[in-house]
Amino acid sequence: MELKNIKKNFLVITLTFLFIFTVIPVYALEQENDLNNKKDIQILRIAGEDRYRTSIKIAKSSYKKNDTIFITSGENFTDALYGGPLVSLKNSSLILSPKDKLTKDIKDTLASLDTKNITILGGIDSISLNIESELKKSGFIVNRISGKNRFETADLINKEKINTYFGTVGEDDVSLSNGYMFADSLCAGPFIYYNDKFNPTRFLPYNEINASHGAKYVFGGLNSVPQLTSEENRLSGKDRYETSLKIANEIKKLLPNQEIKTLVIASGTDFPDSLSSIPLTTHSRGVLILSKKDSLGKEIMNFISENKSIQDIIVVGGENSLSKNIEKELYEICNHRQEEK
Repeated sequence: MELKNIKKNFLVITLTFLFIFTVIPVYALEQENDLNNKKDIQILRIAGEDRYRTSIKIAKSSYKKNDTIFITSGENFTDALYGGPLVSLKNSSLILSPKDKLTKDIKDTLASLDTKNITILGGIDSISLNIESELKKSGFIVNRISGKNRFETADLINKEKINTYFGTVGEDDVSLSNGYMFADSLCAGPFIYYNDKFNPTRFLPYNEINASHGAKYVFGGLNSVPQLTSEENRLSGKDRYETSLKIANEIKKLLPNQEIKTLVIASGTDFPDSLSSIPLTTHSRGVLILSKKDSLGKEIMNFISENKSIQDIIVVGGENSLSKNIEKELYEICNHRQEEK
């Protein structure tokens, strides 16, 4: 009798354990999947301890492996301001570096991404010969794109882009922005990448020579680029924030089904995070917009609410660039969109 009870109790315990470790986990997984499916927008912040580590995190978030990496100065935007479309076309990432030191973080990143080719954007005053020599000694194939000034550097970057991917473009196939201010030019980078697939242009800083044949696109208001004798499209708003939205809406026309999948938000008051974010934006079929530090503003919030196709929002940079309140506003928008469904 006792043996029967023992066997019975053993069977009950066994069945109980089977239920706990098989049925419940499956149910929990189904519940988790249901919750994930109900999420309207995924919100992510990519930020490192400084601009250099932020650019590294962006690179790692975009690719597990990356044969080619671009390196440019993290101290100024001059050399890389017109490099975003080229970096995007090469399915690459743009890492910021100090002028004279190849940091351990960069070395480790290049190793983890299995990188073989490095393109430096800028002259030796931006990225020193010491860094170039160290890269070569480490076995990397190193190329440097650099001119005597920002205009020549931009021209060389565009020649590399056109010669590699398009062969040739017409003399009047030019897009212009102000080469001394970062905001409009960086937001235009993703647009140029998308538009190049339909109508490739040379993307250059404005001067009289570059504007001599007119422009397909001008980015920024008249205070940034004066009225040209021939300009087909000018994308500008009352400030850099509204201009970034105007460019985003123009990008939307170039995307499949006119649907934006990803929104990348970076600071409108400093360049490093937005500079590194251009290839991240294009890789995720997104748009790049600029925000003030402590609030998105009504226009950006309306943009998110109206574009129901947005699935991911990526905030780039730490809380000194874009405060915690930005995330709070984003979650409020997400909750509101959920309530509307």
